[in-house]
Amino acid sequence: MIEIEVNPYKSIIVIDEEGELVTISEGDNIQFTLENEKTEKQGVVTKFNGKKEKLKIQMVPKNQTYEEIWPLIMMKEGSLKLVEEINE
Repeated sequence: MIEIEVNPYKSIIVIDEEGELVTISEGDNIQFTLENEKTEKQGVVTKFNGKKEKLKIQMVPKNQTYEEIWPLIMMKEGSLKLVEEINE
């Protein structure tokens, strides 16, 4: 599970795989790995719902037009990160 360091308005600060603090905001391109499936997801953050361990990230997956909602509890620890741009 991803651990939230700070949860300011419309953004979160998480610890990445190297132990560095990373700020992720609405509109950012992200990627993460699901805990149980080893599946990697990429997309653009549209909204954060909830606080701390109950936080869910709403996003539009790459190459899609619909939105998905992913709870942090389903994400592998340290896997949530920013990506420069989503490769189409």
